[in-house]
Amino acid sequence: MKKLIAYTLWIAIVLAFAACDSQDGQSGSPMGDPMNDMDQSSFLADVEGISLNADVIAVTIISFGAEEVIQIVAQNTTTRQILTLQFPKSIAVGSHTYDMIVAGDAVVGVYIPDSNQTVSFISQSGILNITHYPSSGEEIEGNTVFTLANPTGDGVIEVTFCEFSIQL
Repeated sequence: MKKLIAYTLWIAIVLAFAACDSQDGQSGSPMGDPMNDMDQSSFLADVEGISLNADVIAVTIISFGAEEVIQIVAQNTTTRQILTLQFPKSIAVGSHTYDMIVAGDAVVGVYIPDSNQTVSFISQSGILNITHYPSSGEEIEGNTVFTLANPTGDGVIEVTFCEFSIQL
């Protein structure tokens, strides 16, 4: 039950950050002003071998318990797909495994095939490679592949390619 409550909270946070008006591309987040700057940041991803084609990238740093967390939300406002990566701000260059439980020190991915629906998938396994993260903490680069599953057991999704370069 605690896992279901934590998962529900996680989805609510993701949807709050990704609440976008496709007319103006601005975030409607009540939790701060996430960055949406496609000129300074890039996020490329293939879900099940098909490009996400994100036209909105929202990057926020949030507090999750005692941990600061980087949350990257990439959204295609036409198809309403959302792919989110979350990991601790204190993460180091190197390889990190995905977690199934949402926590401040966890590496978590969430995929929502259609933001108008309640179906979502959470990371089950995979590797997040942080390739560049200078001590100034102004930018972070990496790549990842991972598997997500619907908590109700209704399917598995593969992120077959993901590469990002984010200005913080």
